[in-house]
Amino acid sequence: MIIPRLKHYFEKLFARRDKMPDKSEQYIADPELEKKYGKLRTYIVKTDTYRENFKSLMPTNQERVLELEKDIEDEYLYEDGPAGGDTHILYDYSHSKGKRESHFLSKKIDGHNRFNYRIYPPGIYRVNGKNIYLRKIVLSTCEGHKINGGPDY
Repeated sequence: MIIPRLKHYFEKLFARRDKMPDKSEQYIADPELEKKYGKLRTYIVKTDTYRENFKSLMPTNQERVLELEKDIEDEYLYEDGPAGGDTHILYDYSHSKGKRESHFLSKKIDGHNRFNYRIYPPGIYRVNGKNIYLRKIVLSTCEGHKINGGPDY
């Protein structure tokens, strides 16, 4: 009984870091598809939990979150942008080919709070009778170490 508790404590203390996917596995633009369908567009969605989390943050952390959102808009998805963030992937919460595929990533807001988001692979979608090249990103949470609808990590 005590060993599992100690293991959990040491995992939190010396948190493991999942290896970032290779460029070939990242959900970034394919130049061939961009030639055919135009520049990859990014559709960003904020969950209700994310919106509630944002409201409960201190003003300085809200400013930080807005900077991290700007980095996402500027396509700093798998690396730190100008706002930094110690960007890392959480494979335990990413989906592989068995489910709807996605990568779940996190950026540091401060010592306690994390900016968590999910990236879906780009695809061709029909919008208003026209094919467009589109990638969806869902901003999941921005308070604590929480997964939307799931446990703390």
